[in-house]
Amino acid sequence: TLFRSSIPWQEGFFSRVLCVDSLPCFADPHRALAELHRVLTPGASLWVLNQLSEQGAPPLAASPGQNPLLHRLSVEEYRSLFEQCSFRDFSLQSLAPLPAAEPPAEPQHAQVLSVSLMTAIKEGN
Repeated sequence: TLFRSSIPWQEGFFSRVLCVDSLPCFADPHRALAELHRVLTPGASLWVLNQLSEQGAPPLAASPGQNPLLHRLSVEEYRSLFEQCSFRDFSLQSLAPLPAAEPPAEPQHAQVLSVSLMTAIKEGN
């Protein structure tokens, strides 16, 4: 599992980090963001491209070969997570709303609402 230990780069090494549809795959998204924060230089930017779900929805049901702990979060949940990890200037741009699907008879997972780009800046000079 990724981020069980530190990212193998020194603190403040990167000026930008791009995370594409992978943050929901980490067992502990808070720990993952904290590690990304650690390796960024002060004032550096983090770009996260992810699919968003409904607020408070349970994790997605796993498909064969997929991480059973897939955490699709809402905008509010991501905003809170970024703030907890000391990022500032959180912004979100919706890139593509996903077509509405027929809800299952018995909802088993969060409905993905859109693909969005979230950006934030590491606190510092």
